[in-house]
Amino acid sequence: MGRIAVCYILAKNESRNIDGCLASLERCGIRAVVLDSGSTDSTPDQVRAFPHAELRPYTYTNHCNAYNEITGWHSADEWIMVLDADMRVSVELLAEIEGQIDKPNPVPVWKAPIRMFWDGLPLRHSNLCPPKAIVFRAGVRYFEPVGHGERLKPDTPIAFTKSLLDHDDQKPFNLVLANQWRYALDVVRRGDAGHANFKDRLRRRTPLMMLITPLYAFFVKRGFLDGKAGIVYALDRLIAETLAFRASISPMVKRDIESERKSPKN
Repeated sequence: MGRIAVCYILAKNESRNIDGCLASLERCGIRAVVLDSGSTDSTPDQVRAFPHAELRPYTYTNHCNAYNEITGWHSADEWIMVLDADMRVSVELLAEIEGQIDKPNPVPVWKAPIRMFWDGLPLRHSNLCPPKAIVFRAGVRYFEPVGHGERLKPDTPIAFTKSLLDHDDQKPFNLVLANQWRYALDVVRRGDAGHANFKDRLRRRTPLMMLITPLYAFFVKRGFLDGKAGIVYALDRLIAETLAFRASISPMVKRDIESERKSPKN
């Protein structure tokens, strides 16, 4: 009962990241299933090189739908893990979670605090990434859409680990920028659908987040103590917030999203 049955990894063109993720799971003795949503790089071949890993084609729409589908693939007496390809699990983190879910009446969702790496350098202070839900008792749809992503439903019992989950995205900067633009468009879509949270409402209406977020990361969170990594992280937060505001005020973006919404495909 207290063992994680499998770890699912959401992946598309993750050749820079997938080896590190799968190697960490191999060290932990967890079977991995990589849900590949159309990679055109070497990701599929790299997955096949790991004996404990399975490659499955997967039609990805968003994280909210993906998580709810995945937890529904297993019965309620099973535990599963879900990761992005740029995450690394330690033996200590796994042991902590499995030691708790083996007890009577365990909490069904476990979050781990993030140890963020930026350009391969650790952020000890300026990290703004919240704890990540990674382990779930199966058979339940836990998530609902909000902002530019997803959140756990308000009545979901949650527990937090002391051990850290490493987040180390090695993708080149042009792909990071492309992802940030995608997130910016999602801010607009979620806002139009009435799912924007407080921060996303600020992003849509004012440029304040362009100032607040990087300054908060660098000064309040003491990112200056992270050296070059802290500077780059604050700069990238500025770029991300600028893209979100840029997308929100653009008539062309709004027109394209409205056309997308009315498209028969949707």
